[in-house]
Amino acid sequence: MPIPSQMVCDGYYVPNQDQAISFAQYAGDLDYLAGSNYGETTMRAGMLLGGMPYTSAAEVYVRVREMTGDLYDKYGFEKLVEITDENADHVSRRLASLGLSTRGGIMLNRCFGKYRAGKFPCANTWTYLFSQVPPSLPEEKGTLRDENNLLAWHSSELWYTFASLRKGVPPVRPWTGSDFRAADLISSYWANFIRTGDPNGEGLPMWPRSDAGLGWMDLKSEPVPHIGIENDLDRMIYEYVVRNISIPE
Repeated sequence: MPIPSQMVCDGYYVPNQDQAISFAQYAGDLDYLAGSNYGETTMRAGMLLGGMPYTSAAEVYVRVREMTGDLYDKYGFEKLVEITDENADHVSRRLASLGLSTRGGIMLNRCFGKYRAGKFPCANTWTYLFSQVPPSLPEEKGTLRDENNLLAWHSSELWYTFASLRKGVPPVRPWTGSDFRAADLISSYWANFIRTGDPNGEGLPMWPRSDAGLGWMDLKSEPVPHIGIENDLDRMIYEYVVRNISIPE
């Protein structure tokens, strides 16, 4: 399995062109934190940041069947996820973030954590889905930049990870109490991880590791921890990613 195109094989930090060999050589003593944003990816083939929105439930169901093949009927997907014409695009982007994409979404990170926990027991892996939707400006309502269209768009988590919402000065967004709570929590997680390799700390909801239990955190003003394969949709996404995305054995 060759390395992703964004990475450069330098013989040191990325020692080998083959991912599995590189992981074995340098990933064993590193703590790893990575995730995705609810809104930055799509189920459309070849698309990562955007693409035309889905406008009908039928279109989403057809795309999921194309992607998952026999898993669609095995798990009775149409009974697992209720999709309407009104929510089709939001649901499709949530599914893509969870793993029904050509890049594996956060399920790929969860599986990567399971691999690392088995091969390098001292290496910690932490996975998140950032789902705090930043508020749009009044003049953006009804446009492509409306929060209901963008959702948690690519890089929108930076305000929260750096707690740069800035109380008492002219805001760049009409922040709410929910946003300030999210920023306090998320910036604390990041600071803890930078200091110790573990985002958890006093007063914070417990963030489970991505290990054999495939844990992850839904990051927002009220974070929701997840451990294990929780339901048939989660199992279906797991099987899809393991089957279709390159993951080291």
